[in-house]
Amino acid sequence: MTLSRELENQALPIIDAEPGGPLSTVERIRRIVETVLGVVVPDVGSNIIGLGANSMELVRIINLIEDEMGLRLKFEDVSFEPSIAELAKSVEATRECEAHEPAQYAASQAVTETAHLDLPAVTGIRHDAGWPVVMLAEGLSPVETVGASVRAFGHEPLALAGIAQLLDALKLPERGASAHAGYASAGALYPVQTYLYAKAGRVDGLPCGLYYYHPLRRELWLLSPDLVFDESLYEPLFNAPFYRDAAFAIYLVSRPAAIKPSYGDRARDYCLLEAGAMAQLLRMRAPSCGIGLCAIGDFAFEPVRNWFELDDDQACLHSLVGGSIS
Repeated sequence: MTLSRELENQALPIIDAEPGGPLSTVERIRRIVETVLGVVVPDVGSNIIGLGANSMELVRIINLIEDEMGLRLKFEDVSFEPSIAELAKSVEATRECEAHEPAQYAASQAVTETAHLDLPAVTGIRHDAGWPVVMLAEGLSPVETVGASVRAFGHEPLALAGIAQLLDALKLPERGASAHAGYASAGALYPVQTYLYAKAGRVDGLPCGLYYYHPLRRELWLLSPDLVFDESLYEPLFNAPFYRDAAFAIYLVSRPAAIKPSYGDRARDYCLLEAGAMAQLLRMRAPSCGIGLCAIGDFAFEPVRNWFELDDDQACLHSLVGGSIS
């Protein structure tokens, strides 16, 4: 077991300055990183991912920086190529930003009338209390909720029947049929296409490759056999590990030619809404198929788009990775 793993369940110490005087921001962060990773970092420009840092350890580093320096870094500022030097730059930038926005910071700390409730910290929720209130939660019966995102997948192969059942949530009825699609689409145009990438040996009866899902015929069309989608297509610290363990990935791709003639500049907005509805349907269906799903919005599509055989203006709007539930 490495030192960093031994430290995983221990409270890490807050680092004090040496007797000679206060440490620089870089040196304070260097000590934090070395404590968490259990290694010496001689070069402050080294990418700490290459030194063995994973997503949990980066979270621990950011938490320790907050404890010691009294400010919170944003993950998007440090996640792609985090180094001690970049962390120090982010700390200084955050410190300067907070110094120029004291009123906004104070407002974010304001206590509202709902502060006594154990509510999650959701930044999109309004807290300007004082309006007339209609209580809705009292007396409601509990309802089944969608399962949480699955980020750890089993390694046993999935059954093709499970994949078929999952994708069947996106099937479309023939025009004129009495049945309806499971999700709404502007003008019933359904401009968002579904593609599935299956890893080798991870889905019984489904060879490795990239497939197009035909929602009317309920078929998978093999576009590119024996294709390897490397984990480098995903953000390395947080998302690549999820994809690494997954058995398959689903990509929701817009086709502007199907909707732009009717909706013009609003076409992309409606495609995004549709992709969100499709992703939610898949998340709701997945547990009954014995499948776990994790939505990943950050995917390097351009390096592999040629394999999809698309029009030039098509774009990947959203993706999900999935596998057996461990």
